[in-house]
Amino acid sequence: MLNRSFLSLLLLALLAWPLMACGDDASEPGADAGDDLELRAPQTPVPPPDAGSVTADDDAGAAAIGAPCDEVLAEDNSGFESTVLDAINSARQAGAGCDGTTATASPPLALDTRLQRSARCHAQQMRDRMALDFSGEDGSTLFDRPRREGFDGTILGGAIGKGSDPAALASALLSGGPSCQNLLSPDAMFGAVGASDADPEGDLYIEVIVASGP
Repeated sequence: MLNRSFLSLLLLALLAWPLMACGDDASEPGADAGDDLELRAPQTPVPPPDAGSVTADDDAGAAAIGAPCDEVLAEDNSGFESTVLDAINSARQAGAGCDGTTATASPPLALDTRLQRSARCHAQQMRDRMALDFSGEDGSTLFDRPRREGFDGTILGGAIGKGSDPAALASALLSGGPSCQNLLSPDAMFGAVGASDADPEGDLYIEVIVASGP
C-alpha cells in the first residue's frame, strides 16, 4: 500500500522546449480524480537575455533580474536533497527512460550550489504559500531565479513536488511525463534539488532544476 506522502504527492513539470501532446486528454492533466500524479502542461519560456549583458555593476541589469534570495531555512534537509539527486543520477547513468522505456546512459548531474540556492529559496516560498507553483512570489520564473544567484548557464527545465519520503518522491518524479524527460535529458550537465522546511503535515516542498553550461 502506498504511503501517505506518495498518495498526497502533486508534481508539476516545466520544459524549456515544446512537447508533442499525446491523446485527446493531454491538455487536461490530472482530470481523473483517482490519479496519484498530476502534471502541468509544458510551457515554452521566453529565452533569457545573454548573461554576459548583466554585470554586478550594472544597476539596471541587476534590477531587471532581481536580488539573490534571502530566505532562511530553519532545518537542514541536505540529506533529503541528496537522496533525490542521487536517485536521478542513478537513473541517468543506468540509461533509464521515461514511461518504462530505456535510453542511452547519460552522465550524472553535477551539483551546482547556485542552482541549489535558487531551488531552496523557491521551495521554501512554496511551503510558505502551501502551494505548488513554478511562479515565484514576485512573478519570477524557473528561468529567472538561478540568474539572481549568479548562474550563467542555460536552464533546461525542472520539476516541483512535495512529500515526506525522498525515495518515493524521486520515484514519482522519474515515473514518466514531462518531469522525467526534464531530469533525464542527455543535454543536462548540472542540477540541484532544493527542499523546504517541513510543513505542518511533515511534507517537504522541493524544486529540481537541470541545466547545461554557458
